[in-house]
Amino acid sequence: MKKSNLISVLSAFLVSVMFLASCTKSVEYVNVIPADASVIASLDLKSLTQKSGVNDNEAAKQQLAEVLKSGLNADALQYMDKVLKDPAESGISTADKVYLFATEAAENQGLVAKVNDMNKVKELFKLLESEQISMPLEDTGVNGYQLTFLNEKDVVCFNENTLLILIGKNVFDTESTQDMAKKLIAQTAEQSIASNDGFKQMSGKNADVVVYTTMDVLPSDYAMQIKAAMPEGLTLKDIAYVVTLNFEKGKIVLDAESVKNEAVDKLNKQYEGLISKIGSEFLKYFPASSLYYTGMNLNGEKLAKVLAENEEFQKTLKGIEGNGVNVNNIISSINGDLAYGITSLSAQGVPALTCYVQVKNDEILKTVNNALQGGATKIDDNNYSVTIGGGANAYYGMKDGVFYFTLDEAASKNICKKVDNPMSDAKWASTAKGSYVFMVANIKDALNQPMVNLMLSMGGQPAALARSVLSQFDYIEFYAPEMNKVTLDVVMTNQDENALKQLFALGEKLAGGK
Repeated sequence: MKKSNLISVLSAFLVSVMFLASCTKSVEYVNVIPADASVIASLDLKSLTQKSGVNDNEAAKQQLAEVLKSGLNADALQYMDKVLKDPAESGISTADKVYLFATEAAENQGLVAKVNDMNKVKELFKLLESEQISMPLEDTGVNGYQLTFLNEKDVVCFNENTLLILIGKNVFDTESTQDMAKKLIAQTAEQSIASNDGFKQMSGKNADVVVYTTMDVLPSDYAMQIKAAMPEGLTLKDIAYVVTLNFEKGKIVLDAESVKNEAVDKLNKQYEGLISKIGSEFLKYFPASSLYYTGMNLNGEKLAKVLAENEEFQKTLKGIEGNGVNVNNIISSINGDLAYGITSLSAQGVPALTCYVQVKNDEILKTVNNALQGGATKIDDNNYSVTIGGGANAYYGMKDGVFYFTLDEAASKNICKKVDNPMSDAKWASTAKGSYVFMVANIKDALNQPMVNLMLSMGGQPAALARSVLSQFDYIEFYAPEMNKVTLDVVMTNQDENALKQLFALGEKLAGGK
């Protein structure tokens, strides 16, 4: 088979798909997705194309067309001209989502798209056949599907409604791939993923990219660790998430929420009351220019009870407890907000780290002092300093029911005091106060740090490239607005254009070496 034109011809197909704007409301095509799929991703290609600005970039489209036409024979060139002038000639819809799927351990992987015109899809594969990229089409005798092999191992089936591409393992085992494809195209909605509650939850999401995934998609090593810590009666397949990715004006938003089912609801009840929404007190102790901040509100006594029932944790505990250290007592002493932040970097690159923990007793302080065995210097009641590596000092102690630890001497003299221009006034403060967990990485202010600037100035071309990329971003925040949902926001410096268009422009700039 000829392989030289494979990328070009398939790219022509993808280009036609990307620029298609036909419309249909049929969803029957998802019935070919296997019911045991562990991960499914849907792509709204029409939205992604519009947001990327590709349709408005005539120069880029012309350049792409010239690249794709290079090396094509007369028939392929004619087909390329046709689909570029009228994308509907591909026969594939982008008004409907394109789905990618994989079963456990990637045993089966495939792509599913909506067909608008079966005859036009036939024309595409006739062209691929003439290029010796695909086999002659054959009638499957199942629901009007045609079948061919692409690239000698991947099976393609399509009818007037659905296109299925099932990835083959290798050229020596095409029969099993073909058998699986025929099984999938014969499925009813009840036999497919369409009847799955998680997929139904996924289908209700309106986003550029939506992913449904279960925990059994994890590599075996990680899966074994999670299994060992899971309560009896709960399987990795029971734990599933729906993730959405949206490109908005000046921001990339990724949301993940758990799929509700009886097993997970039972588990959530065990953890009820473990964490609460974050208070605003600690936000006042960190400047808005802090490079990093994370906070949460924890019921330590509840956490200790949960961990006491976890056999794997208790085994680990036996290996680290000793010398008067009681981990359960330390955890139980936590009673409220925890906050950890890096406010700056020293000239030597040492982070000015500060940590606050609301506690109900002095268990943590006593444990630290016992571990240091008299190595700390007492500053005053319940406040200490200790010399660490490189001659630097760390400061820790208790004040007003709060245990603190800091590497910043200035901060140690102003513990539990409001700073000038505090994080409670920062643009992300309202998000932090309404969340169960919150983290922020302040990219813009990090790039203004003298130490960071020095390192980037000495890093040559790679460092200049890194600065060019990082300067496009203002900050990244991660938070849990609800108990079963987390959100990641990547906030751009330019708030006036869609984030995807900015990323495309950045990629074009980097590719051009500008």
